[in-house]
Amino acid sequence: MFSIQLAGFMPLYLAAKAERCVFKRCGASADAENPGDVLRNGTHQHRFDWRRCRVGAVALLIAVCLTMAGCGRDSGPSQPAAVEKAESFTFFDLGKSTVLDDAIRDRLSQELGAVAVERRGILDLAPDGRRLLSDHLPAIYQLDQKLNKDYRERVEHDLLKLMYRYPGHTSPAFETVRLVFDLVTGRPLHFQITANQAGAEILAVLNNKYGPPTEIGDTTGPILQWEKLNDRLIVLPRRSRLGQPEYHIRIYFMDNIEAMLAREADNAAKERAKNARSAF
Repeated sequence: MFSIQLAGFMPLYLAAKAERCVFKRCGASADAENPGDVLRNGTHQHRFDWRRCRVGAVALLIAVCLTMAGCGRDSGPSQPAAVEKAESFTFFDLGKSTVLDDAIRDRLSQELGAVAVERRGILDLAPDGRRLLSDHLPAIYQLDQKLNKDYRERVEHDLLKLMYRYPGHTSPAFETVRLVFDLVTGRPLHFQITANQAGAEILAVLNNKYGPPTEIGDTTGPILQWEKLNDRLIVLPRRSRLGQPEYHIRIYFMDNIEAMLAREADNAAKERAKNARSAF
């Protein structure tokens, strides 16, 4: 409160000081009843100096402007700083709150090379087999069932798929990368990454960043799972067909998928209501 009052007082102080300076430099006292009379007669010992008077007048004008600006300033509470949105898991700085745009796509092309783009299609959360989900990852399995109600029928969604089949030219650690986004909101839904033997170093980075994972045993090999802000990060250390180490990395942005499903259900309900009204 004291700082606000002081800020308002200073321009007034400067204005008063500038006023005294004007009269003094012009050869009149600030206390004179009519300084103009003194300026008009020739008996005063100081000559009238228009240059000095003009400088003082400018100073007075600046002080008045500062006073008016201070009076118009809002003294309410300051706005809080913008809060950075929390992220769960990221890949090349892409997280659950990311909104895909041209700048991000250009950056991904520099990091991962040429891309194949697919708009609208199915969203398969079980690229490694649905048994793996149903036996060990029930939350992801239930979400996959919502997306694909009948596996014999192709259920398409508004998706944007970015498929990098040869990322090794620019990012040697990766064999394939597939990034799936909501076509409407631009939010990420599901990332599928296959890493080569460099996956061992990737695991070390993940352990350091997110802590130790939950390890689940399976006949095909271990399943490493991290959970954060309701999202899932899954790593399957495996062997390629040539016997080389291979790491299947999956990121599931659960809330973003649920939001897409809710929007689709709402749109479907509106469409049914519209058809019913138009029929009669």
